[in-house]
Amino acid sequence: MPLPFVSVLVVLLALLGASYLLYGVRRRTSLVRDLRTQPKDAPRPSAEVDVDSSQLFVSPAPLGAKAHYLVFDTETFDLIPDEEPTEGYDNRPIALSWQLLDEHGNCLLEENHVLHRREPLSPEATALHGLTSEDLYLSLDSPRQVYERFLSDLHRAQCLVAHHLAFHRSVLSEDFVREGLDPSPLSSTQGLCTMEHGRSLGFKRNASGERLYPRLTELFGYLYFSRPSLRVSYTSKSLRDVRLCAASLRRLLP
Repeated sequence: MPLPFVSVLVVLLALLGASYLLYGVRRRTSLVRDLRTQPKDAPRPSAEVDVDSSQLFVSPAPLGAKAHYLVFDTETFDLIPDEEPTEGYDNRPIALSWQLLDEHGNCLLEENHVLHRREPLSPEATALHGLTSEDLYLSLDSPRQVYERFLSDLHRAQCLVAHHLAFHRSVLSEDFVREGLDPSPLSSTQGLCTMEHGRSLGFKRNASGERLYPRLTELFGYLYFSRPSLRVSYTSKSLRDVRLCAASLRRLLP
């Protein structure tokens, strides 16, 4: 091979290597700059979020913080469609979970209870909640005792929060009456519905452009990752919904 040709080839390879090295340095510098300018707690896009382990759901209240919000969720015997009336369905709770938060949405306490029931669950309900008839029968948490604990924390709060608040309020109120408890604190406490807030954001619409109510997972996915289709893994559905609701609330607070 002629010497001049070899020399030109060597020079071209050197230039190519230098260009590649320069691009790599610039790219790395850009990535480092982006990471440094992002908040340390900024969530990274992910195909799935685990409610039981993700740091997105860890927000402890500082020492001495006062209770302000009570976020709660219920699970019921029957699957009650949102678009149908509740008549004909067994809406007694089989699980109740809640978090007591300070005015900034930081968590003071969390409780998760499977309620003792003797009646069997339908396969459809088990498929949704992950709870079985045996889980309910073996539980030591009587509804009345759990409701008394809930009311004690509600008296400390100034605002009651849930996704589809009207439904969960109704479910608890009816069972409070069955258990001989006064349901008035549920209706007299100021309420905040994250489902209503989610609709006002307008990110979920039908074909004609009408705003729709988002599911809780859709609201959380939109607020944290700008992707309502985010998958969420969990162990307890009731606790999942409380943690998703509380995390969404922290994003919605001014």
